[in-house]
Amino acid sequence: MYIPFAGGGCGEIKVDRTDQPAENLERLINLVYVDNFNPDVKRSFRLAAMSAEGLLGRKGLWKRGERYEFLCEVNDPQGNSLAGNMTGGSGSLACALALACDLGCKNTTSIAATGEISDAIKGRIGPVAGLDAKLKGAISELPHASIIFYPRANKNDVTDEILAQAKSIQVELKAVSSLEEAAKHLGLLKKGLSRLWPAAAVLVAAIIMGISWYCSSFPLAVRLLERGAIRSGRMPSQSNHLGISLA
Repeated sequence: MYIPFAGGGCGEIKVDRTDQPAENLERLINLVYVDNFNPDVKRSFRLAAMSAEGLLGRKGLWKRGERYEFLCEVNDPQGNSLAGNMTGGSGSLACALALACDLGCKNTTSIAATGEISDAIKGRIGPVAGLDAKLKGAISELPHASIIFYPRANKNDVTDEILAQAKSIQVELKAVSSLEEAAKHLGLLKKGLSRLWPAAAVLVAAIIMGISWYCSSFPLAVRLLERGAIRSGRMPSQSNHLGISLA
């Protein structure tokens, strides 16, 4: 998962899951910062983690008792101090998607995202500054057939030049207004439905068994009632006994 920078280029945000036992962790998603991020970036990443927690929980992708720890860093092979130069919250969408993709087993090598998560509960994405430079830099560095997510609030900032540049190398520019919208586009939420199928299958089986029992037991109950009526000397009606014709 890549974060486009206003100064051009991209930085790969990496979230590597550790083997830390769940009982030792305070939050559902715990971030350990390998790089020296600025405080405002750390706050935005914390919101990103909370947003990912909420989304996966609502969609049935989170098992009770699960807790994870991730080492969070920005890959900087050129030594350009990318992490230290980051400011604001425009990397929070990329961080949230990286976490969601890791837990959803989705390859993120050809995906970039810029956008600030402004509401951790609903995962809403606010606008970012310098989108033009960020998109140009991302398009120039990402491989063909990549996806770049950006805030829907910035859609009017995407120029014809950028659209043509993206089209020339088959890069998809996708405007989104929430983390859920981006996750759906990547197919991360389909697994939630599959987790519901076992419970649904059990419910359907129980209903079928109940109907079968009722259908098999009802004639027996009628026969028992008839025998009781015969022994008491009261013969059942031929046409109106519990709505069943005995003719």
